[in-house]
Amino acid sequence: MFPLVEFPELVQHYAPFFDGVFSEPAFIDFQRYVSGLVALTGYPTHPALFLFLIYVLTMRVRLLVDVGNSFAEHKHFDRADVVYHLAGRLWPDHSSKLIIQLNQTVMSMQRGATDDAIAALTGIL
Repeated sequence: MFPLVEFPELVQHYAPFFDGVFSEPAFIDFQRYVSGLVALTGYPTHPALFLFLIYVLTMRVRLLVDVGNSFAEHKHFDRADVVYHLAGRLWPDHSSKLIIQLNQTVMSMQRGATDDAIAALTGIL
């Protein structure tokens, strides 16, 4: 499919910094998504805001895992499990999937379900 317009200058300038974060098709989708945000806002986005947006989009799974870890640390295991499952539904890459699985395993150990944790760790390794 041929693009109808070029990516905005802001996207062309900053997107190469995040080339290694995404697979090739995901990188193009990411550029389209950010270009759409720039176009919909009707004004140029400040570069710091753009970098913050990219950070949140690229680290979405890991940020949610941190929230889940906080819940698990305070013994709110049901809430932590919900957050981990949400992180798993946000199109994580392979390393992010492993991070989710590892943190779910740690939560199982905190719950006292060591047999489940050992089985999960065996599956991860």
